Amino acid sequence: MKALLNAAKSKLRTDIAYVKDRDVYVTEDLRMVRASGDYPAIGLKDGGTSFMVESGDQVGETLSVQIGCYVKLYKAEAAVMGDDSAGENGLLEIAADIKTVMDGTFNGTVDLAEPVGISASEILFDERKGLQFLYVTMRYTRWR
Repeated sequence: MKALLNAAKSKLRTDIAYVKDRDVYVTEDLRMVRASGDYPAIGLKDGGTSFMVESGDQVGETLSVQIGCYVKLYKAEAAVMGDDSAGENGLLEIAADIKTVMDGTFNGTVDLAEPVGISASEILFDERKGLQFLYVTMRYTRWR
């Protein structure tokens, strides 16, 4: 899982140019509002690992990764739909970009990548800021 999270973080930093590198990170909880950093942001969370044994004693691992995307609440509809006049991407655009970028095998880290789903967006608040958030769930399989 550690190698997959590092590869995914690197790929997202490289391929999604409108999110600053420091704002793509591994998080302990997707619903935790960070104390610092800019938005939009992308948080990666391990989603667990399951194991399987196929014929011929080939062992497989299925790893799940949840990728949260976050934008500030600043203008009606813009957090979800984007704001073309300000050049701001909304959550739906960011999620589509994440799905496209993450639907790959990361140079041999995994053998198969499958998008599982995109959640409904929701609001996250703390005493300093309000964010709109959703997450993309990806499933990766590797064989040993």
